[in-house]
Amino acid sequence: MGSLSINERIVGGLVGLVVGDALGLPAQFEERDKLKRRPIERMEWSDFFETPPGTWSDDSSLTLATVDALIKRGLDLNAIAEAFVEWFKHGEYTPFGKAFDLGMTVSSAVLKLIDGEPPTSSGMYRASNGSLMRILPIPIYMYCSPPEEVVEWAFKVSAITHTHPLALLSCGYYSLLIKAIMEGKSKEEALKTASKQLINIVKTSHPDMLEHLKPDGELGRVITLEILNAKEDEIQSSGYVVHTLEASIWAFHKTNTFKDALLLAVNLGDDADTVGAVCGGLAGTYYGLKAIPKEWVNTLQRRKYVLSLAEAFAETVSKRCNPD
Repeated sequence: MGSLSINERIVGGLVGLVVGDALGLPAQFEERDKLKRRPIERMEWSDFFETPPGTWSDDSSLTLATVDALIKRGLDLNAIAEAFVEWFKHGEYTPFGKAFDLGMTVSSAVLKLIDGEPPTSSGMYRASNGSLMRILPIPIYMYCSPPEEVVEWAFKVSAITHTHPLALLSCGYYSLLIKAIMEGKSKEEALKTASKQLINIVKTSHPDMLEHLKPDGELGRVITLEILNAKEDEIQSSGYVVHTLEASIWAFHKTNTFKDALLLAVNLGDDADTVGAVCGGLAGTYYGLKAIPKEWVNTLQRRKYVLSLAEAFAETVSKRCNPD
């Protein structure tokens, strides 16, 4: 997929994330066996949240908050934190003007921000997926920056809510993977590049985290690419950040279209909206906006807002990386 323009990848990635979130929301908390009997095949009503088809959750809201902050103020942790507070308190960046489906870790961190805690010390030491689900704008914005800087900023932005090494490393790996895709690499090349780069960066700058990247470490299946050969019953889709990263990469690699990747991802069940969002970010960046089924995009709540923000972000990134 090396022929796509950078703008197509940026808009595709962001819209893909929102689409994945919305597609997976009705499958959230569902058991995989039940979804095999009646799989998600289109945008549906969510019985649990009582929301119409195309509704997206906190995964997308916090992603869009990050995008808005990057457009307005660039790489500024305070700007991102302030956008998170606007989401939490006033329902900014949401489909219906109210934040919902709030994760406990994210809520705890944002409450600290509201109380005046700086974003450099607001994060919680938890290995859940609430920072991975929203990290996509960072590697997109920084795709023309050195990999070391991309990882450092992924760590910083993750740590606004999640400071556990596994959350940081998962965000770092995902960011390097997105950067490699933005550069036009194939799936295999991108995955290998992300693994190699993350190991080298951690060895140099964060040696205390290296144990997690060893073949027998928590992220071993990702770093060695063993995850690509896993069977479905070896894939978990819980809110544990490693499970979310593994499930998203597995579904992305195992399929050949955006649609197939997302249907495979969300029908794993459990934390389906976040697995859908994380996989949607990967697949959307790789395949581009035109590869996302039109009926899914057209069903999105606040579709025009999502598309316009994604297009504005693409323009911002283009100016940053091509100032002339």
